[in-house]
Amino acid sequence: MLLILAGGVVGIQSVNVRMFPKVDLRTVVVSILYPGAAPEEVERALVLPVEEAVQGLEGIKELRSEAQEGIASVFLEAERNYPLDKLKENVKTRVDAILTFPNEAERPTVEELVLAEEIIRIAIEADTDQLTLRRVAAQARDELLRVPGISQVKIDGLPDLELAIEVSEETLRRQGLTFEEVANAVRRSSEDIPGGSVKTRSSEILLRVKQQAYEGHEFEKIVLRSLPDGTRITLGDVATIRDGFTDDRSVSLFDGLPAAFLVVYAVGTETPIDVSNKVNAFVDQTRERYPEAFQFSTYVDSSFYLRGRLRTMLVNGGAGFLLVMVVLTLFLRPSLAFFVAMGIPFSFLGTLFVMPLFGISINIISLFAFILVLGIVVDDAIVVGESVFSEFQRVGHGTEAAIRGAEYVAVPVVFAVLTTMVAFGPLLMVPGASGDFFTPIAAIVVLTLFWSLIQSKIVLPYHLTFCRVGKDEGATQSWILRVQRAIADALERFVEGTYKPILDVALRMRYVTVAFFVGLLAISMALIGGGWVRFIPFPVVPSDFIVIQLEMPVGTSLERTTIAAQQIQDAYEAMLVDLENEQVGRITKHLSISLGGNQGFNQQTIGASSNRAVFILELTKSEERTLSAVALGDRWREAIGVIPGVKSMQLISTAALNDEKPINVQLSGGSFGDLLAARTDVVGKLRTYAGVFDITDNYSGGKLELRMRVKPEAEALGVTAVELGSQVRQAFYGAEAERIIRGRDELKVMVRYPRDERDSLADLENLRIRLPDGRAVAFHEVADLQFGESYPTIKRVNQQRVVNITADADKQATDVQQLNAELKKTIIPAILERYPEVRSSLEGEAKANAEMLESLSKNGVIALVIIYGLLAIPFRSYLQPFIVMSVIPFGLIGAIGGHFVTGQSLSMLSLFGIVALTGVVVNDSLVLVDYVNKEAAHGVKVLDAAWTAGSRRFRPIILTSLTTFAGLIPILLERSLQAQFLIPMATSLAFGVLFATLITLILVPALYLILADVKRVVTRLWV
Repeated sequence: MLLILAGGVVGIQSVNVRMFPKVDLRTVVVSILYPGAAPEEVERALVLPVEEAVQGLEGIKELRSEAQEGIASVFLEAERNYPLDKLKENVKTRVDAILTFPNEAERPTVEELVLAEEIIRIAIEADTDQLTLRRVAAQARDELLRVPGISQVKIDGLPDLELAIEVSEETLRRQGLTFEEVANAVRRSSEDIPGGSVKTRSSEILLRVKQQAYEGHEFEKIVLRSLPDGTRITLGDVATIRDGFTDDRSVSLFDGLPAAFLVVYAVGTETPIDVSNKVNAFVDQTRERYPEAFQFSTYVDSSFYLRGRLRTMLVNGGAGFLLVMVVLTLFLRPSLAFFVAMGIPFSFLGTLFVMPLFGISINIISLFAFILVLGIVVDDAIVVGESVFSEFQRVGHGTEAAIRGAEYVAVPVVFAVLTTMVAFGPLLMVPGASGDFFTPIAAIVVLTLFWSLIQSKIVLPYHLTFCRVGKDEGATQSWILRVQRAIADALERFVEGTYKPILDVALRMRYVTVAFFVGLLAISMALIGGGWVRFIPFPVVPSDFIVIQLEMPVGTSLERTTIAAQQIQDAYEAMLVDLENEQVGRITKHLSISLGGNQGFNQQTIGASSNRAVFILELTKSEERTLSAVALGDRWREAIGVIPGVKSMQLISTAALNDEKPINVQLSGGSFGDLLAARTDVVGKLRTYAGVFDITDNYSGGKLELRMRVKPEAEALGVTAVELGSQVRQAFYGAEAERIIRGRDELKVMVRYPRDERDSLADLENLRIRLPDGRAVAFHEVADLQFGESYPTIKRVNQQRVVNITADADKQATDVQQLNAELKKTIIPAILERYPEVRSSLEGEAKANAEMLESLSKNGVIALVIIYGLLAIPFRSYLQPFIVMSVIPFGLIGAIGGHFVTGQSLSMLSLFGIVALTGVVVNDSLVLVDYVNKEAAHGVKVLDAAWTAGSRRFRPIILTSLTTFAGLIPILLERSLQAQFLIPMATSLAFGVLFATLITLILVPALYLILADVKRVVTRLWV
């Protein structure tokens, strides 16, 4: 025992600490940059070749692709058991063999898709320009990275750095230059080249050409031409060097001031709490090292929740332990209760000892798992302890009595624990990212129950020999013993005066008893059918943040997007005034605004684009305010009203285990025109439903584009489409001369027109196209123009274009389950009758729900079969396991009733609790039936044996139920954000166990007698 306890203490030090369980996406992503290319060109030149190359590879479950402006992303999800490293290597081999990528495209990268664990953000705000903010942010980032224990920090909220060499068309013509000549001059003159070494007698001297330019003033000195008279034309003579940002003009604000952000991650063995502490200490010290104009603030500190769960684990775990101790002490002797309760720390430390071996971390979910199993873990010890206690009372204290008491219940205890472990098995196989969240719960429960079995079978019987209980117990008793004796006597009186008469009637009217419980089950199911208890697969859980993602039509300027965003900000300020007048206390902490959409949140990638804006409002913690994020979000949405010209506005005020929308219709196949027409019909139908809002899709028109075609007469002059496109690209996007590493940043050096020569269509007419013979002609002389519209982001699934229509819904007012069922069975099929080649599927929350239900049903059946086999072993019967297992559906009565009493909706988490309940409710029934079998084996009549078993097993059955319920009380009363995800699971388990007590004590003996009746009838008919 001491070895296990010591190992647990060591395990606490070595187990990994994370915010959440590690989510294994099992996805390989191929990314290729193609700067300046439209999505359709990205699809044609990059996505299609990659898809064609990787198709047919073994181990691919699903192939998804996205073609955005300037970048292609191909996602390959691996089969569940296929080695991801092998798939990654095979994909890389296939992609590297592609030789048709455009020259302007960058080298493909093939990586495993991994979600970094964001811990905390630092906002650096000051009323200054972006370059100054960037310089200060870079300095702060470098200082943070020098802090031991912090190894990953990213600058966010600012455009990327770039060094632009701007040359006007007039200068190019005057000097007889081209963009390519300027770029080549930079490449030739800005370089560091090693030249080997000279080995002298005394030393070795390295030779090196060191002429790499890093700063703008260094590029100005690069020589473009040297004339015969000795005159040199430098880059500074013909160009303007701008050492700053890319053309992305995004702006970030924090509490109203321009800001830059540092996002700090935890990687490897770094712990969230340690990272957060070091970042906060760093911010406190910045006041001494940075000017007062720069304010440093921490926000979105996710380690708060881990701290809270650690605190919850200690406080609520301690409270649960005390509750269990109180319950045990009230029914058993204090010393006996103490040794039984000692199984809790023993089992917990044993689990912590082996957690690193199974790759399980300490995180928010696993900490709740310990609280969840708090009351269950002592069930076997209670049965053993009560049996030994009864033996002490019968024959007196002693080692032999302890051994006999433990042996008497040895078989049922072992199989009861095994069935509970099997019942949690389906949670180990929940598919998708949600499965990664719930696997630690099942794993910790199984490991803890294993150690509890070791403790109850080996350690506990010996410890109980130290208890002075039985015939030699002293006449003088303490007040605790007197109270315990009084409660025990009261329990005995209840058993004799109330329970036994009720059980006698129930056994004699056993068919009526079964009918009564069947009626209760029907009533509980009617609560669901009648809508008194609703089923919401993923219930609404208010967050501590409100995020608004505003998207204007593609191509909208930043100025117009800013005007629309101002309407949102004005509504926010008006809402704050109303809240102040209502005196509801402080509700908001910080508001960050990103104009240009270059700031993400919670692993979401918000690409930089002038038509997007992102608002992130951090609220005070849910435990500290009376107004929920959902209610506040509804008020904000109402205050915003209608934004003129908006494409979509999504307001997210809820927390979820995934970011899936409750409504997500995916259309695929057929022509793209049919897809868009079907999309319009689906969107129009969704808008007719009350409670459905934030309807959007991944296509609503792209940017305007000018399509250029070489004139026939220009072709005669040697102008090709490649040459035309290359020169236009160099002028307006730029020719990449080189890339330089400056500090920790990589910068592109681009050669292009000045900004004021590429901001209108007239500038295109002024462009001069260089012919092969060196002459320059006007653009309109060599090219025809045609206006068109480019596609926006193009999504593909399994090599077909898809359009996704997503929507949010008020789950309290709208039956999302029914709506999705109507969409699948009637609405969408009716729409697609007009588009026979288009196919549809429900994705997002509906798909995740279906996968979970399928997994639970399939694995639940497997678990039931295993439980049946385990029960058949101690009973030596093929029929008696059905008696024990018959209580499983009746456990639903307590679970559903618990949700009805507490006003909760049933959810997927509730179903997880019901699955776990399967093993717990079987335990007491197994012990009871085992006792009846032993009495019947000694010649006692079946009726008398069942009646006696109920009274003799009453105390341990009551104890196991009360301790399980008591251990779950802290979760049921918890108000924290993360607890809301697990409360439905705890509700199913806690109330299900309470009602299972009544089932075990009344229904199981009645079912045992009914089985005996059936056996007698069959025997008579057979004979």
